[in-house]
Amino acid sequence: RRGTHALQARPLVHVGFRDNQAVHIHIGGAVFGIGDGRTKHLFDCRRDALVGCAQHIDGVTGLGAISSLGTGADTLWESLLAGKSGIRTAENLDPTIINSTIRGDVDDEHVPNRFLDAKTLRNTSRFARMAIEAAGEALIDAGLIDKETLEPSPELASGGAVIGTCGAGVHDDFLNAWESYKERGVRGVPTHLHVSFQHNLAGYGIQARFGM
Repeated sequence: RRGTHALQARPLVHVGFRDNQAVHIHIGGAVFGIGDGRTKHLFDCRRDALVGCAQHIDGVTGLGAISSLGTGADTLWESLLAGKSGIRTAENLDPTIINSTIRGDVDDEHVPNRFLDAKTLRNTSRFARMAIEAAGEALIDAGLIDKETLEPSPELASGGAVIGTCGAGVHDDFLNAWESYKERGVRGVPTHLHVSFQHNLAGYGIQARFGM
């Protein structure tokens, strides 16, 4: 349930059966395939109004998004409902070298920066900046960051961040540094490159900014 954090959440839990076999479970608006082991536990949680059981349930408490369809979860959802597509031809891809020249680019001009100071922003990779912005929006939505002051709740101190990424900052930082190196030599390599493109920097940035 949006707007409340996990330990206080009381989502509607519904177990679906087929031929007397539990096959899926609904938590709020989400549907999860599930085996016998956890089904009984979750059904007991529903029966007992989830008292003492909520800590065992994973739920979505806040939403955030940075996408090729715009900034913000609401903007993304409205664009999808309107049938819009963020996939376009990339002008910087050479069709004589790359067969597919379409992709969903994020317009940097429309990406806000609400959470990083100027110095941190300069030394933070593009992919990590987007992750921090989207995570911050989700935490505001969940009531874990003050909407006005942007200060995190003390409850986040025991939290953590897990980010799935395959490219990290290689495309945005490392390849640009390589081109600069070919033109200017060692002087063309940014001094902070070694802390710009690692895969775990998005998770680290979120944890560092929001006091996890």
